Amino acid sequence: MPDEEKKPENALCPCCGQPTLKKPVKVDGKIVDEYLASIMTGVPFSHTFRLFDGKLKITTTMADRDEGRSLWKFLQLVEPFSRTSAQVADLLGLVNTYCSIKKIEVTGKDKKARIYTPAKAVTDACIDFLETWQNKDLGEEATKNKFFDGVLDMYNKLKPTDVLSSTPPVVLTRVINDFRALEAIMLEAGFDENFWKGIELG
Repeated sequence: MPDEEKKPENALCPCCGQPTLKKPVKVDGKIVDEYLASIMTGVPFSHTFRLFDGKLKITTTMADRDEGRSLWKFLQLVEPFSRTSAQVADLLGLVNTYCSIKKIEVTGKDKKARIYTPAKAVTDACIDFLETWQNKDLGEEATKNKFFDGVLDMYNKLKPTDVLSSTPPVVLTRVINDFRALEAIMLEAGFDENFWKGIELG
């Protein structure tokens, strides 16, 4: 295949008239409506991915402002200890994976759905942990030991499959990556041919 056929077709720049702008992407109208609704209401954008003919549904979402701030503070508090503690590293991996998984719905042969809400469980646990530890002096050995006990306790409460589900991590990683890609696509879709009408650069 010639190189020119491999390259995506560009849109014409309103200034120079040359095909130098990336051609706008087209997105399903329902997803656009969901994205615009999130902007209007302030409710974080979310999207449900349906796998295995809809028997497994995974809803991913962006954290709202307050939750995002709490998660950031938690990570700042705990991350420095991940280099010397496998328990802390495991907890951080769990939090980073599940904080954006709003809901997992699995339908079995009996047609009954089992529903999990990992993001809520993780966010609530992070907030509780912060309330206990963010103002403590972790330079004291006794306090630091209790801190690590708290990390282990938090991890043990979150990791059971009845809290997070037994969905394979590789599936969740793929869904999370696709959701991030969808966010980027939605942003790109906003800058369509209407955005450039009447704009002259130069």
